[in-house]
Amino acid sequence: MNIQDCTLTKPITCFATDSIQKAAKILKDKKLRHLYVLDKKKNLLGVFAGIDVIHSVIAAGKDYKKMTVSDMMNPHIVSFAPDDALTKAIGFMSSTNIFTCPIAKDKKLVAVLSYKDAMQHALEERKNFLKTK
Repeated sequence: MNIQDCTLTKPITCFATDSIQKAAKILKDKKLRHLYVLDKKKNLLGVFAGIDVIHSVIAAGKDYKKMTVSDMMNPHIVSFAPDDALTKAIGFMSSTNIFTCPIAKDKKLVAVLSYKDAMQHALEERKNFLKTK
C-alpha cells in the first residue's frame, strides 16, 4: 500500500515571510502545534512549531515583532511522496515520535499523513490480507 491510498488531510500552512505573530495566531485559532512553511511558489521549506516560539523567542528575550517565520522554522524536515510505501512513513513516525508527516510532490506540499490514519490503513490492509489466506 502506498501513502496515496490512505486518508490524507489538507495541510495548514504559513509562508516563510509571515510574521511570528501571524503564524502563532493560526496555531491558536486552529488549535495546532505546528504549521508547514512554504515559500511563495508553495514549495515546502520547513516546519514552524509553537513550542519554538517559547524557547527561541520568549525565553531568549527576542522581539517577535521583528521576526519572520523563516527566522525560527526548522528547515530539516522529512517528507514523503504520495507513491512512497506506507510502511516507510510508519517506520519513520514510529522511530521519531512524530505523529504527522508532510506529503510532497515535486517539492510542493500536497497533504499530511497522520500516524493514526496510517496505522488504521495498515491494520485494515493486514486484515484483508489474512482473509485471503
